[in-house]
Amino acid sequence: MHVNIQWQWFCEPATKHLGIQLESGTPHLCPYKASRLIPLYPLQASLTTDEAQLFQEFTECLEEVSSLIETSIQQPCNSDWVQAAGLNLLIIQRFGRPQLPQSWYFQEALIAEQTQQELKLGALVQLNSGLQQGLCVVLQQDGEFAECMVLGAEFVLSDVKTLRQFDVFKVMINRLQRGPHETHADGSHTLRLA
Repeated sequence: MHVNIQWQWFCEPATKHLGIQLESGTPHLCPYKASRLIPLYPLQASLTTDEAQLFQEFTECLEEVSSLIETSIQQPCNSDWVQAAGLNLLIIQRFGRPQLPQSWYFQEALIAEQTQQELKLGALVQLNSGLQQGLCVVLQQDGEFAECMVLGAEFVLSDVKTLRQFDVFKVMINRLQRGPHETHADGSHTLRLA
């Protein structure tokens, strides 16, 4: 999936409209609450080269493992879905407030040593809240913490807290479990991490 250099950021703080205007004229609106974002300012500007590159890299990672994602979240992982995930990543990267980890919602897990050493953009991981197992994608790793995006329709963390699709949160990497596996014709399995 390729980013169009004509895509435009737009932000109207008075109406609380933030998003990206696509070449079709359709806006992709920010799905995040204002409390999750830095103070907004009036803006109308093209995406930067770095933003276009980040979008391209992330959506290519998702497209590469789309069959695994579809199986895990039991819903289509089509081009519109992948594009929405990529656009929401750009919104979080540019306007997201720094977050404190929310590790207490998740059970500790033992994951492969190599996974703990470096989690790259697009790595698929699972977390267990004790109420639900959720598939997520890694946006970035910062030391012993990882920022993750929810891929399923929702992820129940407690009786009063549920994350929605594309919500982003920070968690200690010792909470991350292996992502989905690809089964080969010979019966072997490969962990799909970008």
